[in-house]
Amino acid sequence: KMDDPVLEQHFVGHRGTITSLSFNPSGKQLLSSSEDHTFMNWNLNSTSGSLRYKAKSKPVTHVCYSPNGNLIASAQDQAVRLWVSTIRGKSIEFRTHFGIVRSVQFSPDGNNLLTASDDKSLKIWVTSKRKFLTSLSGHTNWVRFGTYSSQGHLIASCSDDKTIKIWDPVTSKLVHTFNEVRGPARYVKFHPSNTCVGVAMASGAVKLYDLKMMKLLQYYPCHDGSVNSLSFHPEGIYLITAGSDCTSKIMDLIEGRAILSLEGHKKAVTAVAFSNSGKHFATASADKNVFVWKTNLNENLWDNREGLIKESLSNDCVPIPRLETSTPQNFKDSEITEVYCAKDYEEIQDKMEQPSVPTSNGMVPTFSSEEISKKYQNEVVEHAIQEVNSHPVVNSVSELMSQVAFLTDKLIDMESRLKQMEEMMKSGGRTNFM
Repeated sequence: KMDDPVLEQHFVGHRGTITSLSFNPSGKQLLSSSEDHTFMNWNLNSTSGSLRYKAKSKPVTHVCYSPNGNLIASAQDQAVRLWVSTIRGKSIEFRTHFGIVRSVQFSPDGNNLLTASDDKSLKIWVTSKRKFLTSLSGHTNWVRFGTYSSQGHLIASCSDDKTIKIWDPVTSKLVHTFNEVRGPARYVKFHPSNTCVGVAMASGAVKLYDLKMMKLLQYYPCHDGSVNSLSFHPEGIYLITAGSDCTSKIMDLIEGRAILSLEGHKKAVTAVAFSNSGKHFATASADKNVFVWKTNLNENLWDNREGLIKESLSNDCVPIPRLETSTPQNFKDSEITEVYCAKDYEEIQDKMEQPSVPTSNGMVPTFSSEEISKKYQNEVVEHAIQEVNSHPVVNSVSELMSQVAFLTDKLIDMESRLKQMEEMMKSGGRTNFM
């Protein structure tokens, strides 16, 4: 018999409904985005504080880590912002759609970004250059979510047009469409085996569709209200859901039944995510709280059972054990540091009447010409992004930040030369800057 999951950490800091969750591949940090116009980077090591990132006054609809954990992508309004995952706030934004961006995800190799939007389309972008690559068109209503398979060979999307579509990202062609009758899907995710997709339905059900036979494989009428998100355990045996009925359900996909109901949030559960190791999972809610749980699911069960997901289409909602939770005894408020994008940071410095003279600590300098400042600020961040993507196995960004500091010093030198040039032009003189 397996033990029940245990609530290990409780994070408080958001001021609005939480919209998404994403574990760092290392399992040491957890991202959560919110309608409060920010996203948090929670440090799961209790000895360190957490970071609150803010760029502009719009809800953050989705946030995710890159596969190597060195970049963060956040979606706000019609744009996506790429952040270097540090306290310095290095970031660059680019407009991606004509409607609100509902989801953003890196391809498994980190080279591309997939965005889904209310403008009824999905788009693929080259990460390092923020360059448009292709569009996936076919939905006739808002696209709620888009996701890559673990090998990057397929893309799945769901829309308010009551369809789930499977795409080929190389050819941009539609592979198959699953049509729903009872209502739209809110979320879609590939099973770790890539043989099926899990779909969270607004009707309160979870469905698994077989991608070989292109038919419904499993059906779980598990929630009284919309299912807002779901996540597969990395071993592929278990599935966890987020329901508007304030609960999360854990499904045993091999047995084809729900095995546990988690009841701790006071409002709708809006996001769930397993860590890459499967040892932890997180739940988040409209009650503004983030819970991190120790999974305690017996991963060795895979060896003791036939590892195939069999057809399970029962319409019965069988009563399952309930696990009511409370705040951990060791709960304490996390120390939170504010992180702003470079432009916002400079504006705050001006308001505080602090000198904006840059140093070699990585801050982007303010030039006498606003256009030149913006140009070189973007070049610094672009260089940082390219550096990150060219080192997929780097475990830290210390080398990257040293490169950014080096570039910053160069920009400072250029600013000095620019000022000298302006002074000489005013005096009508000439000078040699070499």
